[in-house]
Amino acid sequence: MEKNRLTEEIRELRGMLYKKFGFEHIIAKDEKMIAVLKSVVQAAKIDSNILLEGDSGTGKELMAKSIHVAGSRKDAPFVAINCAAIPESLFESELFGAKKGAYTGADKDKTGFLEKAGNGTFFFDEISEIPISIQAKLLRVLQENEFYPLGGNEKINFNARIIAATNKNLADEVSRGNFREDLYYRIRVIPLSLPPLRERRACIPILAHHFLNEFRDEMNKNVSQFSTKAMERLCQAQWPGNVRELKNVVEYCVAMAQSPIISQDLVMLDSDNKTDEF
Repeated sequence: MEKNRLTEEIRELRGMLYKKFGFEHIIAKDEKMIAVLKSVVQAAKIDSNILLEGDSGTGKELMAKSIHVAGSRKDAPFVAINCAAIPESLFESELFGAKKGAYTGADKDKTGFLEKAGNGTFFFDEISEIPISIQAKLLRVLQENEFYPLGGNEKINFNARIIAATNKNLADEVSRGNFREDLYYRIRVIPLSLPPLRERRACIPILAHHFLNEFRDEMNKNVSQFSTKAMERLCQAQWPGNVRELKNVVEYCVAMAQSPIISQDLVMLDSDNKTDEF
């Protein structure tokens, strides 16, 4: 009975995941973004490695999850790491795992993220931040489809699909010597570039209303629309933080709104807080 209950719970959770990250829930009206989505839908059908490039906040991780959910590996794990958040001294053990006694403080076996991915999808967020010393080891994993945990001599098979993301121009990083050229071409089988929000302004109104409805329901508030001036302000902004920044601004608007219509003065942009330096 317990096994059946857990199986049903997993089935329900997967259904929620598919519903949340399905391509049909990605909002796109601008021609550039629609073209990207068409390429992404095609790429999801195969297992080739994908490199997602774009400014911070353009939705690269959301796109990666949607690719996973739409592909043949959707019932396997989706494992994501932020390469910029892992200290260089810990990167190898976090990625490959470690055997007991492999280093000071390793009092038990540690399962690495690569092993946790199994036959699913492994997402490297900000892959340009991987230490150069680890890049050679990662390249071997992608070439041989196997790796050894730190301090171990039993190889572990690796069969996950790789999706990587970066907000830097990775080709420039290669030319500067910060990223291995052979690893670059290994992960960049299918390159996809997500345009910044300022280049797809047609998406701003529908994204803003989508976030408004989302936060209205979460906060249980009677907020239904933006005033004409408020929407004009949203559409004219530069959005250096892209969709993430827009979402934060709309959340503030809904939280502070005292009437069903969000007024212009509630649209607080980061640029409003910048002052001239003397």
